[in-house]
Amino acid sequence: MLTRIYIDDFRCLVNFEVKLENNISLFLGGNGSGKTTVFNVLEKLQKFIIGNTKISESMFQLLVAPFRTYLDITP
Repeated sequence: MLTRIYIDDFRCLVNFEVKLENNISLFLGGNGSGKTTVFNVLEKLQKFIIGNTKISESMFQLLVAPFRTYLDITP
């Protein structure tokens, strides 16, 4: 289950974090605040996990960066 989303330096999102503690049925924000960007990242991650798409190097870095310490991945 997804419990936390963290995105840093991707489009308009810098040090963005949201914790998902309960079911979310509404995601609100002003124009240009990053709502669509969050869902774009989640969609790309989903497609990557199930193997339906290749991702760009920059998207790979965005998705892998939080796990570098745990996966021993160097840039």
